[in-house]
Amino acid sequence: MRTFSYCIGLAALALTAVSCNDRLGMLTVINSDGSCYREISIPADSFLLTASEDNIEEHVKELMSDASWTKVWRVIGSEENHAYPMTVGRYDSVMASFRVADECITPRDSLVVCASRSFGSVAEMSAELPFTVDGRRISSSASLEKKFRWFRTDYTFNETFSGFGSRFSIPVSGFLEEDEVSFWLTGSPDLIGDFSGLEVKEMLDDIEERFWRWVNANIMSDAIGVIADNYDMVSGAPVDRDGFAAQKDSLLSFLVEYGYEIWPNDPENSLENGLDKFFRTNAFSKALGDYGDDTLSGLVELDLHFYESLNSLQVDYSLLMPGDEEERHFVLSGPRMALNDYSISATSQVTNRWAYVLMLLVAVTAVALTAAIKRR
Repeated sequence: MRTFSYCIGLAALALTAVSCNDRLGMLTVINSDGSCYREISIPADSFLLTASEDNIEEHVKELMSDASWTKVWRVIGSEENHAYPMTVGRYDSVMASFRVADECITPRDSLVVCASRSFGSVAEMSAELPFTVDGRRISSSASLEKKFRWFRTDYTFNETFSGFGSRFSIPVSGFLEEDEVSFWLTGSPDLIGDFSGLEVKEMLDDIEERFWRWVNANIMSDAIGVIADNYDMVSGAPVDRDGFAAQKDSLLSFLVEYGYEIWPNDPENSLENGLDKFFRTNAFSKALGDYGDDTLSGLVELDLHFYESLNSLQVDYSLLMPGDEEERHFVLSGPRMALNDYSISATSQVTNRWAYVLMLLVAVTAVALTAAIKRR
């Protein structure tokens, strides 16, 4: 089986950084009357700018085909909107204007595509969250609580994004404690405390090693499942389909214990070699040795695309609440939603100036009445 190039993306589950030029942006504006506005900014490339839908980044492909969102393109750093999509001629002209001498300028360096939409409520907005992971739309729910405090009004906004824990067949509990995996994927709770740098490194190295064993166990489990579902593609198999499925648990334990991987540094540690050794055959290396969409190797690759898709969702989430003068910034990413629901919350206050004016009028009226009574 080939080393799947996309599997490098699995490192995001270990919080490997994604280039800033690849990150999506999402601005959410909450209004005091409960209405809201959301704008998605997408790093531009020639396919996106010219609306070549077959090549648009997977997480926003559904968004870009949804006519209820208004789309424009902008020069980065400018607020001037331009009609979307571009023609090919317009694209060539715009990009030529950015070229200086022989300097290589890409669309991502200079342009961004924005999709925006206004909503009557935060519930309506969350129901229309436009991002997908491996073809599945991310589910979210949002609420806005408004509390009148006379001289001020408090607003509390929460948006919760559904996790992908059900997608992992092997529980993380056998590899990491709950607080360890939460810290590794989201940064909370704080496990570092007053540890020294050396102690922190030792702790993180240990968590990382166990985390990757869990990820690899899930990948091996998924791959075994695909092979079982397409077992007729294994010519000269040493056991029948039922015999293969019956040994899944012991096979998985063998592959994980001895460090077999989909993308090994050493070809001897490849999945197909592990299968061959377990069953004392060469049938699996032959079956997984052909590449293509309709081969067994291709079917395994297609199934494991989920991991790359989860990795590559990286969103800079900006939030402007009622009463705020500046945006608040959060991170929304696939790794943060890998196992559990992930929530973004904020509270703000709006001063009720009319309440102060009313109190002043009451006070002035009371003084005037008191003075009038004393003059009588």
